Amino acid sequence: MLLAAATGCHKSDAVLGPEPEGDRVTVGFALGEVGASAKPASTRADVVEEPLAVGATVRVLAFQRAAGATSADITADKYVAEATYVVEEVTEDDGTKVRRLKACNVNSATGAVDVANSSIPDEIRLRADKYDFYAFTPATAIASPWKVSIAHGVDHASSCTEQVAVAPDLSGAVPVYTQTVSLDVLMRKCCRITFVAERASQTVSKIKIGSAKLSKMAGAPAVATLCSALPTSSSNNVDISLNGSAFTAVDGLNYKFSGETIVLPKSEEEFGIDMTVEFNGSGVNKALSGKVPAMAFEPGRQYCFALSLKGGDVTLTLVIMDWDAVYDSELNIGDWFYGAVTLGSWSLSEWNTDLGDF
Repeated sequence: MLLAAATGCHKSDAVLGPEPEGDRVTVGFALGEVGASAKPASTRADVVEEPLAVGATVRVLAFQRAAGATSADITADKYVAEATYVVEEVTEDDGTKVRRLKACNVNSATGAVDVANSSIPDEIRLRADKYDFYAFTPATAIASPWKVSIAHGVDHASSCTEQVAVAPDLSGAVPVYTQTVSLDVLMRKCCRITFVAERASQTVSKIKIGSAKLSKMAGAPAVATLCSALPTSSSNNVDISLNGSAFTAVDGLNYKFSGETIVLPKSEEEFGIDMTVEFNGSGVNKALSGKVPAMAFEPGRQYCFALSLKGGDVTLTLVIMDWDAVYDSELNIGDWFYGAVTLGSWSLSEWNTDLGDF
């Protein structure tokens, strides 16, 4: 999910005094957070927010509304300017670390920082007026009719910060032709898939995940007007596969592993999960397969496949949670997760579990 590091990026300092092209204002942007749809407002806030990751890129576009328009409509409004930015972390004089957006050149196809491009990146310079600012990550190229094409594996989020008045600051002795705009929260449009494996007894000394595959995922890519919901495919015909390198030990423990990926939302339909796991260095890859009853994948949610090993039995459970929630085997039934489904249980004959403690 992290993009290339923020090297080779530039941003001009504050501009004092009028510019040659009239009194244009150079607009910078305060870092907006990224969020996901959460639980109903009756139980908590509608949006779970978290900082954008360092190295993530953002493209911002400025539009002016069509004459007489009372709401933003990117398909009808007038495009004015755009620029691309990367999230960097800096340390303030008091030692506080803060994240900010810095103008940067990007690869138009991937949205990653273009470290080979040493030219000064574009910035947005506007005449005094009101503007709608569309922001999205990653900062891939976009053009009229302003549609995004999102594949599996892309953590796409977007927002529209509406009707911002841009004007030079003439209150001081010297006019200031710079302005900072605070972006609204970028809302995630895809789903997070996580895998966790941990022991439930000390008879387990080592777990190694060889592979994982989700079948009948949404067809790709998903195409939608910027800031709109991604449509669900008419057919769920894609397999999403992760190899062993996608899984890493948690806290350096050989018996606790995790991995993740991003997938597009999908319509309500049964799908499959297949995993291969080696337990206690047995040399045998145990095949675990399960079918999940008809279920839709909703944007902004996390679908966590949890393996729990106790004694000679292994259980695979699907837990549906907030995007940023962390799975805990001691599930506390409450309002922090949406539900859990046991997908299967298997007995292991590959190794001796006659150690007690299970």
